Amino acid sequence: MLILFYNTPVRYKFLKKDYPYYNTSFTPLDFDAYGEKYLTEHLLTNQPNYIVFLSRSYQDYNKTFICTDFGVEFCNVVFENYTLKTQFGSNTFTKLQKEPLIQIFERKDDD
Repeated sequence: MLILFYNTPVRYKFLKKDYPYYNTSFTPLDFDAYGEKYLTEHLLTNQPNYIVFLSRSYQDYNKTFICTDFGVEFCNVVFENYTLKTQFGSNTFTKLQKEPLIQIFERKDDD
């Protein structure tokens, strides 16, 4: 007999998996509210296998893109600990993001 509990508290109690990554959007607001040092340390403590950077307009925050106008030290830590695996789009972080850009970084495993 198989009983399925869709979207019920019982399902979440038994199937819930801890998720250590509270901050996943990394907007300028996150950096202002939590501080770059906290976000960087939290990333190093709970390194996910992959990190994805998206070109997103942060004009509402008076910023252009992560790694250029905010989160520079955070990005340096990503670049030291992760390898760029795939990029969709031809722009780089140094250009204004007028075209879509998606960069997928994979964690460097210590062998």
